[in-house]
Amino acid sequence: MRLGLPLLASALLAGCIPVVMRTTVDAGSRGNLPESQPLAIQAGTSRRADVLLELGEPDGRAPDESWYVYSLTRTSGVGGFLIVGGGGAVGAVGGIVGSQDMTRILVRFDSSGGVTSVEPARLHCGHYAGAFPAWVESAPCASPTGEDLQTAARDAEKAARTAAVENGDYGAVIESYPWAFWVTSLCEDAKPHWAGSLRNVELRLTERALLERDKHGHAEWNVFQLRDLDEPTVRNAVMTLDFVRVKYVDGRCLYFGVRHGLLGHVGKAEQEALRDRIIALKATLPKPDAPGSAPRVGDTPK
Repeated sequence: MRLGLPLLASALLAGCIPVVMRTTVDAGSRGNLPESQPLAIQAGTSRRADVLLELGEPDGRAPDESWYVYSLTRTSGVGGFLIVGGGGAVGAVGGIVGSQDMTRILVRFDSSGGVTSVEPARLHCGHYAGAFPAWVESAPCASPTGEDLQTAARDAEKAARTAAVENGDYGAVIESYPWAFWVTSLCEDAKPHWAGSLRNVELRLTERALLERDKHGHAEWNVFQLRDLDEPTVRNAVMTLDFVRVKYVDGRCLYFGVRHGLLGHVGKAEQEALRDRIIALKATLPKPDAPGSAPRVGDTPK
């Protein structure tokens, strides 16, 4: 941004000293990136190797490699300081208003590594620094590593999972337990680590899944399909606290139990009844590769 000599002179006479920051590439940002779609990368014909050859290693990627993101961020700014004085003293107030310009290219892939879309974008984002009023603030730019994309994907996954539960995609509800406790721990542990990990949850047992969600602060359901659970057992942790222990397909162990109210009794008989219901329902399920076996429906538990 340039200030003409007349404007500069007027500002100095008025007691205002303008400050102009030169445009710089942000620290950690790549040095160059095309502002439009590279001709060497085309949806339907290019592959992951072509993208890497043309643009290099991405700044961010999806956990399942379904997209790469490349970004270049530049910062510039302008501001001023007002000279004030009185009583033999002189001071200054003011600040800097900076802005960011981001060039970002999002490349999406199919499961085989083929490019399905190339999405270039130019983003302009203002931000505030200094002593100017808050009205100059604005939202930051998108994440250069694609964290905003991952957040959006997680939110969509949670919404789809909750909708699947409410739509009955995991079968009819066999039993509901409004008061239960839950811990996820390593299977090598003889007993779970209760401190800091014990959660008060609501449990539902359906024809094909065990569902749990926090009673406070989280509305989405976590889904554990019964076919992915090993045979459950009932164990004792401390004193009269009995619980159900079962190994999940990803290698973690789930420890949970039902009780009567928040501070209600946690008895062995209640846990054994829950265990027996899970075993009985598992026995009715078809094998994973058998005709009529239920497909997975977005179950990504904590």
